[in-house]
Amino acid sequence: MAKATSMIFHNMDDISGDDRNAILVILGLLLIATYQATLSPPSGVWQGENTTGSYDATVVGKSVMSEITFLLLYIPTYVVFIVAFFLTLALLKPFPRGFRNALQVLLAFLAICFDQSISFISPTDLSSLILNMFSVVIFILTVFMFVEYRVSMLSSRSWDVGYPSMLVIPFSV
Repeated sequence: MAKATSMIFHNMDDISGDDRNAILVILGLLLIATYQATLSPPSGVWQGENTTGSYDATVVGKSVMSEITFLLLYIPTYVVFIVAFFLTLALLKPFPRGFRNALQVLLAFLAICFDQSISFISPTDLSSLILNMFSVVIFILTVFMFVEYRVSMLSSRSWDVGYPSMLVIPFSV
C-alpha cells in the first residue's frame, strides 16, 4: 500500500494551479458519470404501478440486470467514484478553509447519496450487501492511503526543518 500511496500522491502539493484545475474538472466528470450510472442503470429499472396489486412490490424500482451483471458493473463504478472522491478532496487543499470545508461537506453528502442510490436499485438484497461490504473495504483502504501519505509528509517535513517528528505512525502493509 505504501508504494501505491507514493505513486498516487507523489508531488501532489507541487501541482500548478492550472493543472490542479484541469485535474479537478476531470475528477468532477468522473464523479458525475459514475453517479449518473446509479440514477440510470443500463437496461433501466423494473417499472410498475400499485393499482392492481398484481406485481411484486420488491421488484419495482430495482435494476433489470441480473445480480452478477449488476455487480460486474457497479464494483468498478464504486472504485472509480471513491478514488475520484478522495483525489478531489486532496486537491482542495489550497482553497480557502471555509470554502474547502463547504465543498467537503457537499462531497460527503454526494458520496452518501451515491451509496444509497446503488443500494436502492440493487436487484437483490445479496448484491446490495456485497456492494456495501465492498464500499466499506475500499473506503477504509483509501483512508489508510491518505493517512499514510499525510504521515509521510509530516515526517519528511519535520526532518527537513532539522528536528525529528513528534508523531511517527508506521503504516506498512
